[in-house]
Amino acid sequence: MHKVIEISYLFDFYQNLFTQRQKDLISGYYFEDLSLSELANIYSVSRQSVHETIKKSETKLFELEEKLGLVKRFQNMKMIVEKIDRNISNAMSLKEKDLIDLKKLIVDLKNEI
Repeated sequence: MHKVIEISYLFDFYQNLFTQRQKDLISGYYFEDLSLSELANIYSVSRQSVHETIKKSETKLFELEEKLGLVKRFQNMKMIVEKIDRNISNAMSLKEKDLIDLKKLIVDLKNEI
């Protein structure tokens, strides 16, 4: 299940860099739970062709993330925003140290953007 979630995140960020056929096959296989054989029948290609296209697309997704790191940056920003939100939720009892921590989180978020 972990791989499906990882592919889902990567695909959300990088899908526009794929051909329509690659997008269709990845979507069918990972998100619609279609088998290789079902996809082969739908697109009138061999099962092996579907398998190779999906594997190459997976490799490309991981390579893109390694080079560009968009998913990692997004997750870092999300974590920073969640920390800011938690700190602001306690706004009634903010102390100087809390304000300094909030300022640091905002600087971290700006650096991620």
